[in-house]
Amino acid sequence: MKLTKQDIDKVRHIEGFPIAKDEDIIALSRPPYYTACPNPFIEDFIRENGTPYDEATDDYHREPFAADVSEGKNDPIYMAHSYASR
Repeated sequence: MKLTKQDIDKVRHIEGFPIAKDEDIIALSRPPYYTACPNPFIEDFIRENGTPYDEATDDYHREPFAADVSEGKNDPIYMAHSYASR
């Protein structure tokens, strides 16, 4: 599948569309799974691979992850992005 300028024009109005040349967006994309802009192929992908939600038969359930995180100032996670402290 190839990403074309016509495909890009279909999603250019979506908030978050990158400020870039169409040629650069095409070069950085690997359609249909990844595009460097809102994916114009997402509806086709969902239609082919998705399944409709049925409240009566769907048993998918996940609790949200909730835990306290406490790290000291010398922990690698804390040091990942340094900033000037004065």
